[in-house]
Amino acid sequence: MRLAIIGGNGFLGSAITKAAVGRGWQVSSVSQSGRPYASPSGHAPKWTSRVEWHRGHVLDAETYREVIAESDAVVHTPGILLESDYKGGVMGALNALWHSHQPPNPLSGGQYERVNRDAAMTVSGVFQKTRSGSSVDNPFVYVSAADVFRPLIPARYISTKREAEEWIAGLDGVRAVSLRPGLMYHPHTRPLSTIPATLIDGLNHLTRCGEANAKSIQHTQHMHSSQSSQSSQSSQSSYSILNLLHTNALHIDTVANGALEAIADSSVRGALSVEAIKALAWKN
Repeated sequence: MRLAIIGGNGFLGSAITKAAVGRGWQVSSVSQSGRPYASPSGHAPKWTSRVEWHRGHVLDAETYREVIAESDAVVHTPGILLESDYKGGVMGALNALWHSHQPPNPLSGGQYERVNRDAAMTVSGVFQKTRSGSSVDNPFVYVSAADVFRPLIPARYISTKREAEEWIAGLDGVRAVSLRPGLMYHPHTRPLSTIPATLIDGLNHLTRCGEANAKSIQHTQHMHSSQSSQSSQSSQSSYSILNLLHTNALHIDTVANGALEAIADSSVRGALSVEAIKALAWKN
């Protein structure tokens, strides 16, 4: 298996890259910097020497077309939670939240549209055009997200993810898989991520009321998916909050293994929930 990972040196992308190398797959990473993954301390793990690291821009297909053409499968990981830098402490995060809730440019759109939607559409389009035939299994895994962040995070974050999912699913000759994790964490590479992950899992435990409650959530999800575009923002936000109370945080290694199992199993397609990702990751 020859795998191309878009964003293979990032938080989740590096976990997928490492796991794929561990399976003996040939792995290429495409990122804007083209640099190999390095730990927070600047250390380059041994497995990085077994990866081909390429520089390319997701919206410029010619910078990575050859890498995609030579690959049997693609995992697309880039995405943004907020439209501006939120790593400058508390004030930086508040400023990023405010900025992200502002309307996008009506002509060019915003970062959500470009990074969460257009980039995935561009890469998947290149993947489709470089396939030899629709009879061959051509898995394309898009890292989407569960709808658990509203109203704190703007609705455009999730709506652009869903638009990308729909586009990829409609590509002839491509086996489209969309992973929908909620919060992802790793105690070593991103220690602060464990704090909200612990809180979320605690809330999940408190609100888990047996099989009847789970069926209620499934019914709510079904009703939400059939809502018209005129549904109220408050109703959508309520759905997102309710979903958060029943969506566990996932370790990035779990998501990584789920992505690779989705590629290896030709029967897997469509959108995968947190539970489906865990089932795939732990099936062996």
